[in-house]
Amino acid sequence: MRRALTIVAFTAFTTLGTVPATAGGTTTISVSVDCPGCTVSAVNATSYYRSGGHQDTYYSSAHVRNGRVVPRVPTSKTRGMAFEVLDLTYGRPTVVLKRVGNRGSWCWAGTRARNVTLGISTKRWINTWIPEAAPEHYQMAAWATPPMKTYHDERNMYRLREGGLSNQNHPRCR
Repeated sequence: MRRALTIVAFTAFTTLGTVPATAGGTTTISVSVDCPGCTVSAVNATSYYRSGGHQDTYYSSAHVRNGRVVPRVPTSKTRGMAFEVLDLTYGRPTVVLKRVGNRGSWCWAGTRARNVTLGISTKRWINTWIPEAAPEHYQMAAWATPPMKTYHDERNMYRLREGGLSNQNHPRCR
């Protein structure tokens, strides 16, 4: 039997913006997240993987202040974008944007909108079966509330682990 201390936090609302933007424009993503002191990153590694690691991964990161983060990203980078939440104690989960059964996707379908709102809820827990100094003693999962439209689900759905997703390098969207 596995014992763990669970702390659950929930963010209640979100809506996706629908104001059209130009293809070369910028999208402002208003993120509400229940993770004080955390950093939220918008990540697009599509060019990195397609180039065999020769092109840089796109990152836009900001610290959570008063439960909000507002990154501005190139609209052209939103398709295949993923979001990560960094908590220095609990880790860096990749946000589950859509869940189907025990599988989830972090690959956003993208937008042409100038403004988008995203709610992120988190769950933190301590795995008492793992020694305190070991990796994975402190764990965290993050998910979009409500779910977002995702990109190529047939190729980008991954098995959820403890209700969340994580990756070793960059979240890959194929």
